[in-house]
Amino acid sequence: MKSLPLFKAVDSLSLTPATARRLLHLLVGLFVLCLFCACVLYLWSKVNSGVSCQRRLMNDAASEMHLYFGQRQMLLERLGSLVVRDPALPKRALDPHRQLPRYQRQWVALGEARSAWGVMLSGRDLADLDRLRAGLLYVRGGKRPLVSYLHGRFERRSMLPDTVLDALVLKTPGADEEALWLAAPHDPLQRVYLFLAVRRDDEAIWLGLELRGSDLSLALTSRFGGAHVLLDAVRRVVLGGGGASVDGLDACIGSEDAFGFCGNGLLPQFLILTKAVGPSGWRLSYYLPLASLLSPYWLTLVGCLLFWGGVALVVLVLAWRVDKRLIRPARMQLRDLLQHDEFLRTTLEVAPVALCLLRCSDATVVLENRLARQWLGQGGGRHSESIRWIELARRALIEPNSMEVQSANGCILQLNFVFTRYKGEEVLFCACSDISARKQTERALREAREALACTRESKRLFLSAMNRGVQAPLSRMLDFLACLCTAGLDRQQRSSLESMQRSLLNLQHLLNDIHSVSQLEDGRVVLESREFSPSALLRDIALAHAPAAHGKGVDLYVCCAPDIPEKLYGDATLMRQVLDNFLDNAVKFTDDGFIALRVRVREVGGGRQVVWQVSDTGCGIPAEQQPELFQPFFQVSGKDMAASDGSGLGLTISHYLVQLLGGTLEVVSERGLGSSFAMCLPMQCPMDKPGVALAALSPVPVFVRCRPGDLRDALAGWLQRQGIQPRSWQAGRSSGAVLLECLLLGDRPLADRDWRGPRVIAGVQWSDGANMGGNVRQVSLYDLAAIGQAVRSAQELVVHGDLPICYPS
Repeated sequence: MKSLPLFKAVDSLSLTPATARRLLHLLVGLFVLCLFCACVLYLWSKVNSGVSCQRRLMNDAASEMHLYFGQRQMLLERLGSLVVRDPALPKRALDPHRQLPRYQRQWVALGEARSAWGVMLSGRDLADLDRLRAGLLYVRGGKRPLVSYLHGRFERRSMLPDTVLDALVLKTPGADEEALWLAAPHDPLQRVYLFLAVRRDDEAIWLGLELRGSDLSLALTSRFGGAHVLLDAVRRVVLGGGGASVDGLDACIGSEDAFGFCGNGLLPQFLILTKAVGPSGWRLSYYLPLASLLSPYWLTLVGCLLFWGGVALVVLVLAWRVDKRLIRPARMQLRDLLQHDEFLRTTLEVAPVALCLLRCSDATVVLENRLARQWLGQGGGRHSESIRWIELARRALIEPNSMEVQSANGCILQLNFVFTRYKGEEVLFCACSDISARKQTERALREAREALACTRESKRLFLSAMNRGVQAPLSRMLDFLACLCTAGLDRQQRSSLESMQRSLLNLQHLLNDIHSVSQLEDGRVVLESREFSPSALLRDIALAHAPAAHGKGVDLYVCCAPDIPEKLYGDATLMRQVLDNFLDNAVKFTDDGFIALRVRVREVGGGRQVVWQVSDTGCGIPAEQQPELFQPFFQVSGKDMAASDGSGLGLTISHYLVQLLGGTLEVVSERGLGSSFAMCLPMQCPMDKPGVALAALSPVPVFVRCRPGDLRDALAGWLQRQGIQPRSWQAGRSSGAVLLECLLLGDRPLADRDWRGPRVIAGVQWSDGANMGGNVRQVSLYDLAAIGQAVRSAQELVVHGDLPICYPS
């Protein structure tokens, strides 16, 4: 339980990018330190293993030397037990040039030949002396010491050193005296002597073995290749080797056996093993300088340092990349987030709407701006209002999340709310906007709309009443003027009567247009779509406007594309009203040339459109006036343009009607070249007649003679669709063919001598059906069905041979 505050403190810490950077640096430092410690431990284990190996070698060498000296001391003791004092025994000196058999014994005198002391040596004893490379000598003390070399090669310069002899003279052996080890301090041969006191009848002599230093050095280095030193009882160096200075070993070699590091400085200088040798207090030390001990591990040390440095460098680079790729961007994002938070707080504070956060658990205001405090107040009723808002918001999960409330100062507020989370808690975010002015505006607009509706209704009633009240007198006046035209009037009276008639007609048209615009604006025009024939619609429209056009000397013809279906679906009445307005303007503003009424199909996007086009060669419309063409009561004006007696509502009505039909209007016009008005409507065909039906092909060709090229091409395509083979007319060809002549104003048919076969004459002056008498069929140029029927009838005459075929002379 005592650790809970610590966990709470740790849990309350926020891991910012700066903290993450410090934590990253700490982790990198700890990792590098741990890696360094691991490398040190690895190197220490290697060095410790090397020290253990050196200790084992030193112990083996020391044990070998103990065995070495033990063998020689045991040989000396055995030889000492063979010393006898008996003057009666025959004694003689050993012959160095004669080898004694192994089991043969010989008494050897100690000292002079007549000496009472002697030793019984066998061939085996002499072989052991040679094998152990030891020399046997005899020393008798006293005032006149005597040294006798019994066995071994003793050179003149290898006589017993004086210091050794003095030590033996001064030494008084005891009853249980062990072997005495002696050595000369400055002996060039570095010899070591082992002496054993032999007492017989209270008289003492010394029997000794001489060991040369070269043999000792060879034995000392047989197991351990390092340095060694052999000290006597007074700490003098008897024998040393290995090339290392022994000055630093004085403080390291003690009286007890020991192993370890030693040295005079802060760092150890040697790894040393000290052992006691022999009964005289001699010390044998094997040592190894620290540099020699560590020399095999320099590569390991360098490898560990390189490994540690490489891994540390890699970790540092990774930490740098983590800092660069993660921590620095996070730090910048945190800075931007803090700035964004400050910006949002500032924005919320100065926002033109009231914003507040309500905690859903206790309806406490968590955050609010200035307008929220101003509009919603700070009194005790605010808490109950917050509770009501939260309850309404919970019920509004399946309803619109907005409502209207009234503020403390009486303003009407539009409240929008949504549930969200803020600092780990569920909150309700509320946005309130003052809609008092909007409510007043809506009320004013509603009143204005009601007033406008009343005005429109009054205008509709007025226009309807005026139309009914004026149309009847106008009709009676027009009928009266028509009756007057039949009376006998002179030229001036007739001109005045016609002027009055035109004025009344213009007035009637104006009233009709105003009534139509009113109906379109009020939305009282309803589409009545039904099936209709596009060729029949073109025929009726052209026949209705042909007299006016022909009266001005203007050609009017119809071009129907061959890919137009036989039946379309739509409101043909509204389409005709639009085309009537186009043709009225074309006839009105065209004084010379032609007027063409065309219909074709074009691909637009993924669908098809039917384009109804009226083109003329009139005066054209200036480019600066074209954007205002569809404005009510607008009329084109110009210097060389005559004043029009129209109302200026025709194109406006057409624009409304095309929009109602779901299409668009396209206008192309240039001053002095004419105009083109096109009504583009979506193509709709009856379900049972989706496309164009092709008739059976007839073998009789038909020559088409027509002045306008587009009319000739349209008729050729129409005839080909009906199974007729159209060809361009050539003079002199009348055998087995039919001639189709299209006559406009001023065109004359071919003479009989130029074509004697069956012919079909399509002219603009015939409007009622077709005349089928004789070889010649006369039909209206606007009736495509009649033209096709007449051509078929003429082809039957050729096929059945009812008429003689004549060739021109």
